[in-house]
Amino acid sequence: MLTGLRILLAEDSEDVQGLLRYYLHAAEAHVECANNGIEAVAQIARATVPFDFVFMDMQMPLLDGYAATKQLRAAGYRGVIVALTAHAMVGERERCIEAGCTDYLAKPPSRDEVVAKVLAHATARPGASPGVGSR
Repeated sequence: MLTGLRILLAEDSEDVQGLLRYYLHAAEAHVECANNGIEAVAQIARATVPFDFVFMDMQMPLLDGYAATKQLRAAGYRGVIVALTAHAMVGERERCIEAGCTDYLAKPPSRDEVVAKVLAHATARPGASPGVGSR
């Protein structure tokens, strides 16, 4: 379903990281993890093959997802970044988009929500087809 897609999961909670990694691996995506925003920015900067998709937890230690996303956008990163947050309050989605995120997903997401979100953005890219990690 997500065969060939490279996904970076920036998430400090081992439980959430394990669950999302399970969902994504089951859908045949290649997943790498970062435990905080500093690691996420560094992994994206040094990637020899770009990530197709980034899930960015917005509340992480050292460098939160808002600041990490702003740094990535300021450095010219144009890839898909989907905010992950447990804060489902009014205005939170807008705050994430304002920071530079492409989209938003409230935690805890279901398997179907995670896969659907990746597919929606993967198939929206020029030259992409559903279930194929086209670049």
